[in-house]
Amino acid sequence: MEPKSISAGVNLAGSDRHSELQKLKEMAQDFEAILIASLLKEAQPREPSGLFVGGLSQDLYRQLFTDEIAKAIARSGGIGVGRMLERQLRATLRPGAHDNRLKEPSRPADVTKGDSK
Repeated sequence: MEPKSISAGVNLAGSDRHSELQKLKEMAQDFEAILIASLLKEAQPREPSGLFVGGLSQDLYRQLFTDEIAKAIARSGGIGVGRMLERQLRATLRPGAHDNRLKEPSRPADVTKGDSK
């Protein structure tokens, strides 16, 4: 095997890790945007007003506007939920992060057998 092909494999592995972390960050931001959008929807006035009063058009444009505002807030740092989620999920991507959870729990000594010494 040539040295060039070995280094190419290493770069690909690093690239895969980077793209995985980028996808994780985007997913956390998307989740935070959904959360922020639901908060913004609750904060909106219930009485229709403005250019598109009542009907499907008002609901549609209000929802699109709220979703875009929420995405912008999440991309700019948001309220911290996305960063917290990303940090928690990054820990699960580290090699060996689940080793302790995958091992069978140790069984307590059987005290009924009378193995006292």
